[in-house]
Amino acid sequence: MNPEWLLFFPSLYGFATYDSYTATIENNKLYEKEQRKFLKENYQNPEFQILKGQKVK
Repeated sequence: MNPEWLLFFPSLYGFATYDSYTATIENNKLYEKEQRKFLKENYQNPEFQILKGQKVK
């Protein structure tokens, strides 16, 4: 086995780690957006409004 391959393996693992981390972050953002949309459409009263600067009781 060529010793240069031993220097190549860390870059493979580093890229795989970075790619999986960034994909997870983006999937979590998408999940939160879709969940917010689903809950709003299915469970929130259409007349419900939060006015800026008012506290909700």
